[in-house]
Amino acid sequence: MALLRKSRFLRLVPRTWRIKKEIKKVNQEYRPKILEAKRDGNREQAQKLVAFLHFDLRIFHDELDEIYTKRLLRKARHLRLPITSHPTVNEAFDGAESDDWRLSDVSGWILTDVGYAKLNKEVKKEQRESIRTWSAVIGMLTGLFGALAALAAILAM
Repeated sequence: MALLRKSRFLRLVPRTWRIKKEIKKVNQEYRPKILEAKRDGNREQAQKLVAFLHFDLRIFHDELDEIYTKRLLRKARHLRLPITSHPTVNEAFDGAESDDWRLSDVSGWILTDVGYAKLNKEVKKEQRESIRTWSAVIGMLTGLFGALAALAAILAM
C-alpha cells in the first residue's frame, strides 16, 4: 500500500523533479564506488565507473533536454516564431551537422545549448513585445473609461 501511495505521489511531482532526483541518486550510488576504487589504487576500475556514471547521467540529461526543448518549441509555435529545422536522421548519420540541433541518445532531436539560447532569446523578445502592446491597449482603455466616467458625472449634474 505504501508503494502505491508513493507512486501516486510521484505522478503529481513534475517530471523534471523526478529526473533530477534520479540524477542525484545515480551520483550518490557511483561516487563512493569511484572513491573506493581510487583509494585502493585501482585506476582502471575507477575509470570504468566514471564512464558508466557519465553514460547514465547522459541519459537523464537527454531526458531533461527533451522536456526543455518541447516546452520551448511549444512557446515558439504559440508565438508563431520561425524554427530552424533539424537534419534528417540519414543526414545526421552521413555527417551533416547542425549548430542548433543534435540527435539524442534517448529520443529524437533536441536543441543544443546554442540552439536553445537562440530560440529562447527570440521567444523572450516576442513576449516582451506582446506585453508592451497589451500594456498600451490597457492604458488606453483605462484612460477612455476614466473619460467616460468623468463625462457621465458631468452630465448627471
